[in-house]
Amino acid sequence: MRILVKFKDGTSDTYTVQNIEKFSKNPCQNCRSDGGCYEHGCFTSEDWGDFLDIGNDTHIRIQDIAHITVVSL
Repeated sequence: MRILVKFKDGTSDTYTVQNIEKFSKNPCQNCRSDGGCYEHGCFTSEDWGDFLDIGNDTHIRIQDIAHITVVSL
């Protein structure tokens, strides 16, 4: 399947994918023994969030996506 991803910054990319999986990443989990955060700011906003894994080690941050269109199946 081919998908067209339009990003909030105005750019777009077309990807050929076999499978799409969603995962969440929070680098601050467990940075303190009580599960809280030290608020040390060592992670940028691009390091955390919800991501689409579209294969070939390509991950797209969902918070950066404006629109996804299926171009062909």
